[in-house]
Amino acid sequence: MRLRKRLFGRVRQTLRYQLVVYILLPVFIAAALAIGVTGYWFFDFTQDNLMRKVRGDAYLAQYALRQVERKRYLADLQRFADSFEVRTAIARHNVSRLEQERRDFMKEHGFTFVHITGPLGRWLYEKGSGPKATSKPTLLTARALRNEPGVALEVFNRDDLAREGPTVLARVEELKETGQDWIPQGLVLRAVVPIRNAQGKIFAALDGGVLFNGRSEILKAVREQVYRTGTLPANSLGLVGIALDDVRIDSSGTSGAKPDVFFGTRVRDQIRDAVVGAGRVVVARDSVGGRTYLSAYAPVYDVHAQGVGMLQVGFDEAPFRSIYFRAVALLFLIVATVTGIATVLAFRGVRFVTTPIEKITGVVHATRTGFGRRIGPVESGREIRELARQFDAMLDLLQERDQEIRLAASELETKVEVRTRELATKNLDLERSIALLNETREQLLLNEKLAALGEMAAGIAHEINNPASVLVGNLDLMVRDLGDASEPVKQEIEVMVQQVDRIRHIVNSLLQFARPEQALGVTSRADVNQVVQDTIGLVRYAADAKALSLQVQPGATHPIRIDVYELQQVLVNLVLNAVHVLETSGSILITTRNLDNGGVGIDVRDNGPGIPSENLPRLFDPFFTTKSRGNTGLGLAVSYGIVRRHGGELSVETEPGKGTTFHIRLPADDAGADMRASEYPARSGAVSAVPTNTK
Repeated sequence: MRLRKRLFGRVRQTLRYQLVVYILLPVFIAAALAIGVTGYWFFDFTQDNLMRKVRGDAYLAQYALRQVERKRYLADLQRFADSFEVRTAIARHNVSRLEQERRDFMKEHGFTFVHITGPLGRWLYEKGSGPKATSKPTLLTARALRNEPGVALEVFNRDDLAREGPTVLARVEELKETGQDWIPQGLVLRAVVPIRNAQGKIFAALDGGVLFNGRSEILKAVREQVYRTGTLPANSLGLVGIALDDVRIDSSGTSGAKPDVFFGTRVRDQIRDAVVGAGRVVVARDSVGGRTYLSAYAPVYDVHAQGVGMLQVGFDEAPFRSIYFRAVALLFLIVATVTGIATVLAFRGVRFVTTPIEKITGVVHATRTGFGRRIGPVESGREIRELARQFDAMLDLLQERDQEIRLAASELETKVEVRTRELATKNLDLERSIALLNETREQLLLNEKLAALGEMAAGIAHEINNPASVLVGNLDLMVRDLGDASEPVKQEIEVMVQQVDRIRHIVNSLLQFARPEQALGVTSRADVNQVVQDTIGLVRYAADAKALSLQVQPGATHPIRIDVYELQQVLVNLVLNAVHVLETSGSILITTRNLDNGGVGIDVRDNGPGIPSENLPRLFDPFFTTKSRGNTGLGLAVSYGIVRRHGGELSVETEPGKGTTFHIRLPADDAGADMRASEYPARSGAVSAVPTNTK
């Protein structure tokens, strides 16, 4: 990254590099386009040739298969039928001799079965009865009896294979035992030729077949004709296979290939439909055995001219791709060499042009730093020599003008300095006046608000304290008159007395906010964690009503000196405000922590909608509220006054859509030591602590 920035910086700032870039950029673009276009054309050309080759191999394989069928198997079977041994054994009705000749012929020429049959396919000179002594019916038998020898592919089902013995059926079911895909059928190359008696009359047919499934010499002979020596690169592997419907049942590979990996694999459905169904030759890629083969599939037909399978030919693409990449690498090397030579020549040519310009640039930098250098004579073109001469003349003229400007500037600086001092003095006086004016205006505005709040608070205190006194008196009379009968509700009566006392403290807090100089609250040394726990008991009903999560994370250990009831009033206001703005299943978190100055911090955090920015400046103003009804707007104002009266700070942090956090910072107790829970002053009727996680 740093090297790239340095190179870009030189190109932007140095003419030599800019000229080199402008000269070489078209060369690089042309080289890249040449490599890309040539590589793409060569790849496309190579792929077209490979596809044409494999398609031609498919047609060649079809032709080779027909040649093997007729020139090898059909001709061998005809020679066996016309042999002296067979005709002599038939004339003498020597069954054992015929059986021996038949077995020797099958072993020597690779036939799976050979039978002498009548017009209906019954075996004439072999033991057996019923279906086991009859070959599968075929049109080839009728043609042979008409002196038309023929050969064709036929599909044998399980029963047809079982007629030829358990060994033949076992070859077909070999794939079933290995767990590969298989079908209970066999593909047979079947040849039938006529047999004549001593009088030359056709009286029977010689029926022979070669089973493709598993291993056969047929595909080996086809492969030898398709992929002869020199038709493929040295490391390329050629394969010839055959599939019955869509299952590969036999294959043969060139040296190094592993045809066994094809056994039991299926050809893709779209290939099978195009080849077997539509009778077309299809070229596709197959990934088998960790290699990618470019294959062509040609249809094969049975004696009824129906498509029964596919003949596959293909070869490994890796050697061809290796040849292609070597050619592209050679092209890239040639282009890179030519480009490198062009770069060197460009640098040498640009240096002759840029050296005088760099000398001029050096003089400019020296002049800027105060050195009186000149360019002098340069060895370059006429235009640059004239430029250097004119530039030296301009520098001489600039030096003269600079001396004149310095003299005028010294006089101007003296005048500006005097005027600046005068202006600074006036600006300072103006700032003081503006600050005093703003302070006076804010104090007047606050006095007006406090005066209005004081009048209202006095009336409220008078109206609330009288009913509160009546309630306390009646509760005392109730306890005295009931005597022991009041014992079941004693705790409730104490709570009522405590809450009436809290009402009085709230009224007094309102008066103290309006007249803070008259505040005479009673303070005590308190544990802030216990105060928070007691406060939760007072507001838990509101959180439970909306299924809110109310949690406490105590972390403060410093004691504080405060009016506990007033601190509870502040916390109740903040928690209830959070309850009002939260939707069902929201959460409120109260945390306590030690401050660096020895004080204690309390944070009340909710995940509600937050406070709009336009409401923040008026948040702690008396009577300011965003609720349509049911709220006077005094809660936060009174809370702010309580915290400030105890020497603390109340601030808010909010983000629309993510929640609001109120921060309370209270000074430490003068004693300074950590406080145990037992030091928290007990109060009559105080609520018990609630769990940390209250829902």
